Amino acid sequence: MVTTDDLLTAERGIVVAPAGCGKTRLLVDTVLASSGERTLVLTHTRAGVAVIRSRLADHSVKSTQCRVATLDNWCGWLASRFPGLSGYVPTGTTRDYQTAQFGAKKVLSSSAIQAAVRATYDRVLVDEYQDCSGLQHEIALALAEVVPTIAFGDPLQRVFDFDRAMPDWANIVEAYRTSWTLDFPWRWENAGELDFGKWILRQRVALEAGRQIDFRSGPPNVRWIQLPTDTRQHRQINLEAVPHPSTKTSVFVLTHKAKTPERREFARQGIRLAVVENADLPDLMTRAAQLQEVRGRSRIELLLDLAHEVMTGIDVAGTLARIDALEKGTARNPAHAEERALIGLAMGADPAELAAILQTLAKARYVFRPDLLESFCDAARLANGERTLKEAAAYVRDRRASLGRKVAPRAVGSTLLLKGLEADHTVVIDADSMKATDLYVAISRGARSLTVVSASPLLPVVR
Repeated sequence: MVTTDDLLTAERGIVVAPAGCGKTRLLVDTVLASSGERTLVLTHTRAGVAVIRSRLADHSVKSTQCRVATLDNWCGWLASRFPGLSGYVPTGTTRDYQTAQFGAKKVLSSSAIQAAVRATYDRVLVDEYQDCSGLQHEIALALAEVVPTIAFGDPLQRVFDFDRAMPDWANIVEAYRTSWTLDFPWRWENAGELDFGKWILRQRVALEAGRQIDFRSGPPNVRWIQLPTDTRQHRQINLEAVPHPSTKTSVFVLTHKAKTPERREFARQGIRLAVVENADLPDLMTRAAQLQEVRGRSRIELLLDLAHEVMTGIDVAGTLARIDALEKGTARNPAHAEERALIGLAMGADPAELAAILQTLAKARYVFRPDLLESFCDAARLANGERTLKEAAAYVRDRRASLGRKVAPRAVGSTLLLKGLEADHTVVIDADSMKATDLYVAISRGARSLTVVSASPLLPVVR
């Protein structure tokens, strides 16, 4: 059994942490036990940042004692502080992530910067280490040469894909010299479902050994629903698998990570799910660039397209036809408040008008992409003569990334977006297309129940 004393006395080490076995608790306890010392915690997702910050806030840990950030954001912060040394020039595109990493590695090679890092932090904790790319692994090891560093990870939860090769897990363990393993299913024990948790851990062993899980033989918490051969029935069966909304329970629906459009359409179906957005919010940047340039009727059309993307009950073609009739004087009924606001939009250019109308439209509808709507409205209100809508959107995107993200209690997302988080109930669809790592992450999110919808009860499918 690993303790905080083990971690606080180690110069370097790695904790192998299966899902739900108390990794985040151990990480937070290590920060709490290092009273008076300064800790840097690095992870990979905004949601992970939000969880760790929330746990630390529960114990009144100040940011001066512990800084929490994604590894990418910390690299960008470090590289941007020393542009001459790093060569980092941000472009506002996704390429910035890798160029910031290269820049941060250059900065960390400086003896002067190493001394500054040593003076700033007493310890570094790197969470979700299995998701480090080769370059990120090199950056973490560069930190470990300067400051005591502990890594936390699980090779069976490696679901990120990078263009560059991922480091071999055995080499990672060797580089960190000392390793410990967590082996008690605290997530399920805390929910009063210990047997369910032990079953999840047994399935992890099976998947590590290359075997399949038979979802027909699970405990009462596990339900398998077979998909018929008629694909026209699949959507309805998937919808029926999701528990009805309740104020007392949370639900995650997980799909294959490549099926982004399908997740959005699934959330549109009226079962009170919110889409978990990609961290870089590409749709925010696209819509901001489009609406920044247009005027007149095109401005109305693009705003309605955006509204249709984020909320239910938006008939773009029908609304445009109605506006045309109102402007021509051929409409049977007078314009209502929403229509008057849209007509007025064509005559203005103030970005704040876009936010006001979107919020008006949202009052009577269900918003299934709240992050995108909120981010766009924030950007529209911030845009002014000195800052374009696109520039404001980039600022909002980066600010949200640095603050971390809280996921809605009823959410639909990929294993990549929901990894590290937990809900009361989990529903896994597209399970037939998941490889072992994605499948393990998916089935281990729920503390109370698991529903798997697939054509075969034996997963992952052998290909």
